[in-house]
Amino acid sequence: MNGADSALEGVAPLADRDWWRRRPARSQDVSVGVEAPPPNLSFWALITFTVILLLAPQQTIMPFLSPLHIAMLSVAVAVAAHALDWLRGRAPLVQRGPIVLLSMLLLLWAAASVSYSLWPGGSLGTITGIFIKALIISWLLGAIVIGTVRLRHLVWVLSLIAIPVGFTALSHFSSGTVLEISNMATARIAGYDAPLASNPNDLALLLNIILPLTAALALIEERTWRRLLLAGVMALSAAAIVATFSRAGFLSLAFTGVMYLWRFRSRLDFRWLGAIALLGVLALPLVPGRYYGRLATILNKNSDPTGSAQLRYGDMMLAARYIAAHPVIGAGIGSDILVLNDLRGPRWTKVHDVYLEIGMDLGLPGLLLFLLLMGYCFRAVGRIRRGRPQSGVPPDLRWLAEGLWISLATFAVSAVFYPASYEFFFYYLAGLAVAMRATVEGSR
Repeated sequence: MNGADSALEGVAPLADRDWWRRRPARSQDVSVGVEAPPPNLSFWALITFTVILLLAPQQTIMPFLSPLHIAMLSVAVAVAAHALDWLRGRAPLVQRGPIVLLSMLLLLWAAASVSYSLWPGGSLGTITGIFIKALIISWLLGAIVIGTVRLRHLVWVLSLIAIPVGFTALSHFSSGTVLEISNMATARIAGYDAPLASNPNDLALLLNIILPLTAALALIEERTWRRLLLAGVMALSAAAIVATFSRAGFLSLAFTGVMYLWRFRSRLDFRWLGAIALLGVLALPLVPGRYYGRLATILNKNSDPTGSAQLRYGDMMLAARYIAAHPVIGAGIGSDILVLNDLRGPRWTKVHDVYLEIGMDLGLPGLLLFLLLMGYCFRAVGRIRRGRPQSGVPPDLRWLAEGLWISLATFAVSAVFYPASYEFFFYYLAGLAVAMRATVEGSR
């Protein structure tokens, strides 16, 4: 077996090519003989926070909730309820393992960088403002979302959240609601009014990392209407990603499609491949003409009329040189923007690359910790997705692990184009990876 086959070997093959019509009998939500806990107050509070984080109802449809700080309130309820479960011996305070340990070490290294930061106040604000919050949610996910039932509930919530986000993107595109109106030839849609989707690039990233999880859910659902609903969500998400005109979004979307086609390469006959190709051809007239010009700048940065591709490439080269000159001690967490201002003039923009951003801020030790953290997430989920029926891993969990593995890979690819080192995107996925590992190991 070659390396590619080994890496992508996943859920046990079904009996025939009718894998999409039926699935193996549902396994009990157990692991290693330990019954998984049913959803409780801490879980539903965490679900509530997820909805608030991604949809921000206090900013969109219910502004009267804004003074109540409902996001903070939901986290407080989740922490209090989880602490009570821990005191009663019903749940671990945090999961043990390399993922949680590495995230804690990364936090400590980031905290140490405040002492030598070019902007100590800004570094401290980055930690307390977003990074520590993302890690707390990650640790809570790993300790609370244990069991296939809880994981399926959470993935359903994420999939349903993609509906209003996707519809908003398409609505903005059709109505001409854009971020910039000075040059309509290069204008792009406004994002969704929520912290993680406030601009078109972040909106595309959010939908891209949810999409593989939605696909996994569609593969394990038994009811036809639910599968059709999830298929509609995937189509809506793909259309919304195109509407953002995000180059990174397109690459991530294409990567997800290729991964699933490769995954099912032995079960797709020529009829399915022909149908997929036909749908692709029929969809071409629906794609805006200037979208192809936008994508062309991926291969030829100098063809970008906005100048953003050239500027981002220049920033990446400056960031790489800075890391080479400061390999151990960086500029301090959140300070890469000051370094770039000093090197190429004040534009107050970050380097659009997670790996370079961390390298500039925290040096190579910080970047190594992050890469190890990402690697252990892949390892934990990969072991589940490659599990055989005799391993005792429920089939549903293997499918969900397949989706999460692709979501992690999608983020790893997207990270080359995004300044999202300390935000929720990756650390939410890392928390789910810990939860899946704990589900398999029967951790309570």
